[in-house]
Amino acid sequence: MTRPRPKRLRIGELARRAGVTVPTVKHYLHEGLLPRPEKTGRTMAYYDESCVGRIKLIKKLQREKFLPLDVIKRLLARNAADAEELALGSALLLGRDLLGASAPESRVEKRTGYPLAKIKKLREAGLVAPTEREGERYYDATDLEIIRLTKLREERGAPLDFSLQVTGIYRDAMRAAVEADIRLFVRSYLGGVSPAETVRLITEADEPLDRLVVLMRRKLLRSVASAAVAEMDQAPELLELLNFLPLSGRGLPEAG
Repeated sequence: MTRPRPKRLRIGELARRAGVTVPTVKHYLHEGLLPRPEKTGRTMAYYDESCVGRIKLIKKLQREKFLPLDVIKRLLARNAADAEELALGSALLLGRDLLGASAPESRVEKRTGYPLAKIKKLREAGLVAPTEREGERYYDATDLEIIRLTKLREERGAPLDFSLQVTGIYRDAMRAAVEADIRLFVRSYLGGVSPAETVRLITEADEPLDRLVVLMRRKLLRSVASAAVAEMDQAPELLELLNFLPLSGRGLPEAG
């Protein structure tokens, strides 16, 4: 019996189903991340339906693992020899959302109970990163959880502007740490283990690391707390010293 031919998609339909823009599909194609489409005419080309899951996997690896496209390309190239392992990797990575379905921007305020103006501030700070789909922004499960936790902090007394400053500090520090982590991962494992083991390391082994990072932060907070309290105790004396310093533009010698 002949196997049914896989469904083929025009580029617009592929982009819509994968939740990306047409230029993104073209960029991935140019970078060698997608198989060449089948051309049936001068301006007509069809992509295999499997490209939908492939694009979603690429976006997930970019966003959650901060993997550069050249590393993703090598991972996909190794997995291409075994379609089942690639499908397994896609299922594991795409199934790690915390809350399930994403929410369009038109409904995200109702979904989270948090004002859209404040969600916009989170987006501008790079703390949430909605994707464009059919002309509307969509917030995935991770975005929704970040919004929920920011709202919870505000309800417990931490204003949004303060949270933005604090999370900005952690975002910058964690980006540097994640980039170093990825470089170490690539040097240690890429090319030296099977595709299935690569998928397992990227997914399962990272979950304990997430919890470890939280616990390490708690330990660090305890270790620096006494120093912070000591600085606060010295604050009145420091303020007294500041009274002796000239204000900007007052009491300073003029330039000769």
